[in-house]
Amino acid sequence: MKTGMSRAYEPIGKSLEYPYFSGGETRSISYIGVPRILLTDDKFKNVSAEAKLLYGIMVDRTKISARNGWVDKEGSNLMSLCQSCHNKIHSEMVDR
Repeated sequence: MKTGMSRAYEPIGKSLEYPYFSGGETRSISYIGVPRILLTDDKFKNVSAEAKLLYGIMVDRTKISARNGWVDKEGSNLMSLCQSCHNKIHSEMVDR
């Protein structure tokens, strides 16, 4: 894997190296997806990037729960999410 330097990530007096990905390497990376609508729709413009990322993590955890068969009697997926994460998402995306 090649490495490179980026001025955007240079602390004073130091440079940070990070890997470049090529070919099939990107298929082996695990991603957290954020629904595009959260980034493009004006009704979400005042929602913080942190809340959008937390929502993406919540969706990812829901998929894991579904794969593991963690559902309640109504068929809803069950998942564990810390209270502060839940509060952040709820306050910015539900209570608006």
